[in-house]
Amino acid sequence: MKRIILLLFSVIVAASAFSQKGKVTIASTMIDNGDLATAQERINEALANETTKTWPKTYIVAAKLATAQYKQGAGVERIIDAADYYFQAAELDQKGNAKGKGIGKFAKELKLALTFFMPDLQNAGIDAF
Repeated sequence: MKRIILLLFSVIVAASAFSQKGKVTIASTMIDNGDLATAQERINEALANETTKTWPKTYIVAAKLATAQYKQGAGVERIIDAADYYFQAAELDQKGNAKGKGIGKFAKELKLALTFFMPDLQNAGIDAF
């Protein structure tokens, strides 16, 4: 009986961890589809969760969302938020996970995202000037 309860508890914990990371993936898909309101809800849930708020991918997707919102006219503060999210993602990527593993796992994705982010940041600076 104890084994069954322990197994059931383990499955529930694992499923909740994967479902939170799934919300980040759904948010990324929603950004690509142009549904920014749904993406914002999913990212807010992921940023509030203990499992995903230390995951660099969460902040990369949050930065992409903030950039997309800026492009739709949400204001310069959204592009600044995007830069902050990228800094947070870089910091978390250098720390790795709780065991110290996975350092630099998202470096390629972060570099690619920053490559596409730079023109948007420059345009925001020009617009603000």
